[in-house]
Amino acid sequence: MILFSGHNGNVAPNKLVMRELLHEYGFQNVWSMSYTDISCGKDILKSELWNGETFHASEVETSIMLAIAPALVDMTKAVCKYPEIPDDFELRSTSWHKVGCSGVYGDATIATAEAGHKFLTNWIGELEAMILAIL
Repeated sequence: MILFSGHNGNVAPNKLVMRELLHEYGFQNVWSMSYTDISCGKDILKSELWNGETFHASEVETSIMLAIAPALVDMTKAVCKYPEIPDDFELRSTSWHKVGCSGVYGDATIATAEAGHKFLTNWIGELEAMILAIL
């Protein structure tokens, strides 16, 4: 079983689920992958990551949407936002509204459909490689 997430907030819960499935049911072949922690985008990404890891509604996700559903993207509303990171951000729960109101954490203005296709191709390739490695 592979748990694939496109949301950074699901990474920790997925790890808990994997542990529970192992300890309670003996499932040893449960894997978790999130495109938010895949490094294959580094050669495509032109913008900096916010907080070194997050790209919510920025170049990556906007590029993906331009690749798969361009009619749903209005690039005239794209923004570049790198909200200040609170000192205690990694130490305690912080409301996203205190961090930034737009929901953008990075630079959506430089997104392209071409980059979106490359991101998707790379992520699918990594997922395929992981599946083949566990078979």
